[in-house]
Order: sequence, then structure tokens, then C-alpha cells
Amino acid sequence: DGSLIVSASIDNTVKIWNTVTGEAILTFEGHENRVQSVAFSPDGSLVASASNDKTVKVWDAASGKELFTFTGHTGTVRSLAYSPDGTHIASGSDDSTVKIWDVAIDTKGEINEEDSQIEDDGGEDEEIQSIGM
Repeated sequence: DGSLIVSASIDNTVKIWNTVTGEAILTFEGHENRVQSVAFSPDGSLVASASNDKTVKVWDAASGKELFTFTGHTGTVRSLAYSPDGTHIASGSDDSTVKIWDVAIDTKGEINEEDSQIEDDGGEDEEIQSIGM
């Protein structure tokens, strides 16, 4: 409904802000380096964050609880995007790869750990700066 925004910070945190009051209402802590990119899931229930610590984290948007950390990139993760149905996250990194992460929550309430990888055709020197899905 536009009443919340999410921000990435150089202090290693993710924050959710109330657009009416301008106040930060939640701060997510867990990254070991600056956060480069953030996104709400299409239904607004999750937040994903990408960081210089080479990880993608998935958080519960209501509580700020870290649900899962995806590892596998060997460089800073610069950008991420949710799929329109919210079941996957694409992440782009300085390691010249795009990874697709399965974030569908299974019947046990856990996130599936399946992922796939797409190599960028540009070679080792082509850092992925931004991604959309």
C-alpha cells in the first residue's frame, strides 16, 4: 500500500521505514559488511538483502527475523530482485554471475536451498551491477 519502504545501509543494516511518519520501525542486523540492495517480496511478507559480505539474506518483514542466508557468490552481491510470483530471487555479483535462489517456503516452514547459476557472457571482468526480474 506504499506505507513502508525498505533501505540498504553502509552500516551493514536493513531498515523498514514508515512513509507517513518518516520513522524507522524495524532494523535488521546480520550482514557482516555494507548492504548493497534490498527488495520486498511481491506480497510484502519478506525482505531480501544483498551485501558486500557475498550473501543474500531473507528476512521476515513483520518481525525482522533472519530466515535464511544464501551463500555461493565469491564477490560482492550488488543487486537482487524477486520473481513476480515471489518464489525466486535473482542476485547479481561482482563475481560475474547471476544466481537464482528458490525461496518457496516448504510445508515445514523452511526455505528450500535449491539454486541455479547463470554465468555472464562478459567474462571475469564483467561485474553485475543491477538485475531485474
